[in-house]
Amino acid sequence: MLEERVQQWYAEGMQIGVQQGLQQGLQQGEYFGLQRGRQEEKQRDILMILETRFGELPLSLVEQVKSMTEMNLLETCLKQAVLVESLTVFCEQWVTLPVASRPLVACYVDLENAYK
Repeated sequence: MLEERVQQWYAEGMQIGVQQGLQQGLQQGEYFGLQRGRQEEKQRDILMILETRFGELPLSLVEQVKSMTEMNLLETCLKQAVLVESLTVFCEQWVTLPVASRPLVACYVDLENAYK
């Protein structure tokens, strides 16, 4: 009798654990999905603004903007896309960032030859 009771408790505990694990997984998946959606929206906005203002964009710039994931950096980049006077200046501004935060340096370096 005691052994059956222990097995029942174990089964109930496992079922509760699985349900809680699934719920937590769904919540985390939803959070990360929303975060990724926000990142992609900022990336699209940056590219749309730059393309509207300056015409066709170098592929290296497009790829680097799409690889940016840090929200603070994306927000700064979005503001600069609106305010900057030229695409070259936009790319030059990223040279002053620490190396780990330089998403657009290759764009700057390659900008002169991007359309050839």
